[in-house]
Amino acid sequence: MLTGSSNFIIAPDLPFNAAAPQPRMVSLLVEVTDLNQQTLSHRVEFVRHSSDFYLGLRQGAEVLTAGEACRWR
Repeated sequence: MLTGSSNFIIAPDLPFNAAAPQPRMVSLLVEVTDLNQQTLSHRVEFVRHSSDFYLGLRQGAEVLTAGEACRWR
């Protein structure tokens, strides 16, 4: 029984993909119908990141890319 003073916790299992870690978009729809056939619904969407943080590097002018000739002497 679900009452207005209680909390119903939904904890979906989102397995981690070790071969290709990437953020996952989660969409959850919950619908509750009471005895009078009145239905309440609520949708929640969120992103579960595969990492605690991401490290970004800016490519500087002195970085060579594949196939580029060295200009320094």
